[in-house]
Amino acid sequence: MEQRRFWLGCILIVVGVVLIFLGFYVEPKGELSGSLLGAVGEVFTLGGALVGADAYVEYRIKKLIHN
Repeated sequence: MEQRRFWLGCILIVVGVVLIFLGFYVEPKGELSGSLLGAVGEVFTLGGALVGADAYVEYRIKKLIHN
């Protein structure tokens, strides 16, 4: 379960960063604008960071309990 959260966090961060950069380079073609890609990228990046922080804190607490 912990590895699944770790990889989910990593994937969310990578996809979020890619979408943020795509927001600068993609022209509005009528359906997706740069601001939409940027907003989704920011949400994914934040979600990934929160998942990663949660997994890290849980790991540290378990490590302290077992020592």
